[in-house]
Amino acid sequence: MATSGLGALLVEEGLLTEADRRTIRRTSGSRGGAFARSVLALGLLDENELSAFLAEHTKWRVAGK
Repeated sequence: MATSGLGALLVEEGLLTEADRRTIRRTSGSRGGAFARSVLALGLLDENELSAFLAEHTKWRVAGK
């Protein structure tokens, strides 16, 4: 999933604002992993929220800890 795709989906779902997405894009570059790490580092979502979102929108599943 591309960074812009992840950011757009998070905004569409109401989990980020468009301003959040633009800020993260500007600071994290164009790699999806960097975008996701920035979302977590800024405290915009916690790890559980982000992993649940990714599991819902991809074929990935959340592994137990």
